[in-house]
Amino acid sequence: MYITQLVVYLQLLVVIQKIEVNWGEPFLLILDWLSFLSLEALVKSLHAISCVARLTPTLQFLLQTLAVPAAFMVAPTCTHLFLQTPCALRKRRRGSSKLYVLLETLGSLSVLFCIVLCTAVVEPLQCQEHPNGMSTLQSSVSVFCNFTGVHLHLCIIGGILGLLPLGFLSLCAWAVLCELPRRVQMADMKFMVAFSFLVLRFSPGLEAFAIFLLLRNVLFALAPVLPSASASLLLVHALICSNFFVVALFKPWRTLHASYSDIAANMIFLVIIFQASFFVSEVDKVASMVLCTAALCAILLGLTGLSFYTMAKLLLSRNGA
Repeated sequence: MYITQLVVYLQLLVVIQKIEVNWGEPFLLILDWLSFLSLEALVKSLHAISCVARLTPTLQFLLQTLAVPAAFMVAPTCTHLFLQTPCALRKRRRGSSKLYVLLETLGSLSVLFCIVLCTAVVEPLQCQEHPNGMSTLQSSVSVFCNFTGVHLHLCIIGGILGLLPLGFLSLCAWAVLCELPRRVQMADMKFMVAFSFLVLRFSPGLEAFAIFLLLRNVLFALAPVLPSASASLLLVHALICSNFFVVALFKPWRTLHASYSDIAANMIFLVIIFQASFFVSEVDKVASMVLCTAALCAILLGLTGLSFYTMAKLLLSRNGA
């Protein structure tokens, strides 16, 4: 549980690094040091390939979004086949391959690095504007952001690859919300082991929090895509606040200490996001004031409505008495 929280929040720092905020030392040094968690940094470490073959932007993007994640899946798959194939040959019966164990391992890796995978998929939409009016990708892929030619191809590929995390999210939602109650009644241990990466970390009856975390992680990855740094920080802030209130209200983790550590991590990241808002170079004041006005009107109208509702309920109870 604690390792999951640690890896997720380290990946959140990678997302924050992609937002256009003028960070300073020593925080910037920590962000640069943690950039090795991104798939882009892993691809950069393989630049020796360019000495043998020239990588086109499309091939480099595919290498980053498909080849590198697949490489992490190959090791547990090969290990599973190496350990289970002799047993299957000896037993000579179905069900001895224990495929559900492999599914549990691959699912755990997918959940653990969901933010990094989603961030790599939406990379063609992360553009940086230059003083000459042109925009290029923020990544090491040298492409103009004009939605034509190579950039259009990257966007199409990214959209297709985006179906993978959405499909995984849908599969997890189906398993937890639809199948889990029925499989528990059937005492289906294979199903429980296969989806234990969603179930065992949380208290009984609160397994749906795993879907909430997956959806939160997917939305985290979309933050750098928003047109302004203020909007990106607002999205991250809203997601962290929602996670804070859900954890504080339900305490979904299997142990109270895990819930407390998650709450503490949320509080710390809220402070970081709050401080980051002071270092945003370009702020859309009109949009910010409209948002502040809407939020203020919503809370005032809400409290006013609750006040009238309470007074009316009190008067009706007295008249009835």
